[in-house]
Amino acid sequence: IGIAFAFSKFNPIAPAYLYGLIGLFSTYLVYRVGKNFFNSNIGLLTSLVYATSPLVLVNTRMPYHTSSIPFFTLLFFLILRKVLDGKRKYLFILFFILGLLLQVELSNGALIGVLVLLFLIFRPRRIIKKDIMLSFLGFIIGVLPFILYDIFNRFPYSIGFPLWVGNRVRLFFGLTTTDNSTVVNIPSAIFRIYQQSAGVISPFIIVFFVFIVLAAILVGLLNLRSYRNLKKEKSLLLLALWLAVP
Repeated sequence: IGIAFAFSKFNPIAPAYLYGLIGLFSTYLVYRVGKNFFNSNIGLLTSLVYATSPLVLVNTRMPYHTSSIPFFTLLFFLILRKVLDGKRKYLFILFFILGLLLQVELSNGALIGVLVLLFLIFRPRRIIKKDIMLSFLGFIIGVLPFILYDIFNRFPYSIGFPLWVGNRVRLFFGLTTTDNSTVVNIPSAIFRIYQQSAGVISPFIIVFFVFIVLAAILVGLLNLRSYRNLKKEKSLLLLALWLAVP
């Protein structure tokens, strides 16, 4: 937002233009992800859904830091695809983008869970010390503003973030320090997930939303056999983790 103000001589609507452009580039990245993971037809269809999604449109019109999450997340998964295909030279960029995502919104730390699961599933053997060092360096540069802030402000991120994650996990499993259980929040949590999911497709015509979800599941089951090759299996695994882990 600061950059947008600087280039526009502090025009008050400059951030809205900036995030509009970010939304435009994100639509193109949705096409690239669909094409690279599956094929160009899926790329076109997903970018069309993204460009007309009510929830996406609302978010892309907001000059707010969370509005750039889709842009950086899509970049992250495009680069991750290359790394899974054996192109280790992209590890630096991958972890740099992960650092940027943490700056945009700390809950993007869920992607660390995606990486851990992928590592456990594929157990890459060719990773050498240089790869680890480059990954670490990329991540440190990505979160450099956090580090600088920490040094001069008693380390609120370095100490606070791991504690926050542990606390969220504790609450997720209903473990509390009082007699009140967090399990009572499950219905409202499920409703919120449903509300957000419906907002992507059709927030007001619920029948249409349910139809699209059921149709997607049916098509997936009918074409299950055609997915039995390494490229498509990796793509489906990435998509499943992308949806399930957060």
